[in-house]
Amino acid sequence: IHHLLTDVVSWRILLEDFVTAYGKLDHNQTVALPAKTTSYQQWSKRLAELAQSEVIRADLPYWLDQSSKTLPRLPLDFAGGVNTVAAADVISVSLNDEETTALLQEVPSVYQTQITDALLAALARALKKWTGQRAMLVNMESHGREVVADDLDLSRTVGWFTSVFPVVIEVDGNDVAATIKSVKEQLRRIPRNGFSYGLLRYLSVDGITADRALQPEIGFLYLGQFDQELADSAPIRLAKESSGPAQRPKQRRNHLLDFEARVAGGKLLVSLTYSESLHARETISRLAEAFIEELRALIRHCQSAQEISYTPSDFPEAELDQQELDDLISSLTVGSAS
Repeated sequence: IHHLLTDVVSWRILLEDFVTAYGKLDHNQTVALPAKTTSYQQWSKRLAELAQSEVIRADLPYWLDQSSKTLPRLPLDFAGGVNTVAAADVISVSLNDEETTALLQEVPSVYQTQITDALLAALARALKKWTGQRAMLVNMESHGREVVADDLDLSRTVGWFTSVFPVVIEVDGNDVAATIKSVKEQLRRIPRNGFSYGLLRYLSVDGITADRALQPEIGFLYLGQFDQELADSAPIRLAKESSGPAQRPKQRRNHLLDFEARVAGGKLLVSLTYSESLHARETISRLAEAFIEELRALIRHCQSAQEISYTPSDFPEAELDQQELDDLISSLTVGSAS
């Protein structure tokens, strides 16, 4: 099924229905599947309405502030090269089973983070080693199935939903703890998980114009845990063979680097797609290995942590910055000890 018609979440719905129907037929039972939820057409119409609302327009100042930032471009190995699908190559790296388990289960509990926080923190640190720049600009993609109204339900809707938005992440110093805290807070400040950006950029009457839109050179996508797609007892398995090309060779790529991560077979698998006409394979290999090493350093740090660390977004009503929060927690700890 072409990507224009279905996304990863849709595949989960389809596979679940297929396995259910197969099981019923295998036992000579009547196939009865759950009803579909909100239609794709209803969803698209509601988005057009939402884009003109004051609720979404309230996010415009944030996105315009991001667009006003001046960020350096990525260094190139070869000037004047093309960035087409035909010129693309992929570097793949991974964590082992134990490291992946720690990333998914141990790391989040220390700083109250999500896996994307850790991945972006490691990527920002690796890019800083390569470029020497403290700021990273990425196009971050998410599932796009945000809850925007009580009467909308996309839990069993098949289609291509996505939300792509620019993210500016700044890192200072070499301290791992400071980096993960900072990245977490920067991501938590993004309004509506980035959902409003696309509405303001493409559907709003007077939103983000093309000349004010950021143009990230890096794409970031975490696809989730594919080990949860099919149970061991399911009558089908995910195919290992390639599905073939999804784009024509002359198609221009949107980014210089596309970073994609997923968990499959108990391991975190990471791929970096780049253009051989613009970057040497050795350059991207070093970046990929630097990313994995930064991720391992973050895992080791969290495994050695003696206590849970909090950041301001854990207590949004308190309106404290990180230093004020650290001072408060320290005073409470000293008080309880005495």
